[in-house]
Amino acid sequence: TTSRNPSLNLKSFVKKLINIFPNAKKINRGRKFINSLISYSIENEIRNLILIYEVRGNPNCLIISHLPSGPSIYFKITNFSFVKFKNDINLFFSDIPILMITNLNTPIGLRLARIIANLYPKCSNYSKRIITYIGTCDNIICNQYLFEKDNINKTNVKFKNIGPRLTLKPFKIILGNIAENNSNIEWVFTSLIERKKKIII
Repeated sequence: TTSRNPSLNLKSFVKKLINIFPNAKKINRGRKFINSLISYSIENEIRNLILIYEVRGNPNCLIISHLPSGPSIYFKITNFSFVKFKNDINLFFSDIPILMITNLNTPIGLRLARIIANLYPKCSNYSKRIITYIGTCDNIICNQYLFEKDNINKTNVKFKNIGPRLTLKPFKIILGNIAENNSNIEWVFTSLIERKKKIII
């Protein structure tokens, strides 16, 4: 879901972002408060709530909150891009994608990887989609590809970037869900950490 009164740009962003999260459904927030969103999600057996905020019409923050009791990760969206594709690619979005998480090697990186992996059910052996999360210094680059075998040389595989591509900068992990005001902070990005860099690889 989104912040209240989302712009057309944010609505379009969410519509495209849904493609990278299997079984994801957009919740029309309306005037609901965060507590109401959490209650609605738990009642409907939703395991993860993804909330996206914007600044001046541009997506700025993505929060993943595991329900019912956390943890929750906060990401700053530092860059994003979309790829135009033919309608026939929509046929592949019903498949559970292959998940590839790499270069998240520090304790915080491994923690982030486990929480992200929780968003994806086990894929089938026939899926032609790959979702990648690649750690680079203090960012995670998320992208989506289709792959197919070369018609001439069956041992070669072709990859097609179908997006969206997101650059996410994690800045906080809390132990509870986002509605719990007194949740303990497990980790927070600070200026001291920023000087050291390479917090997740």
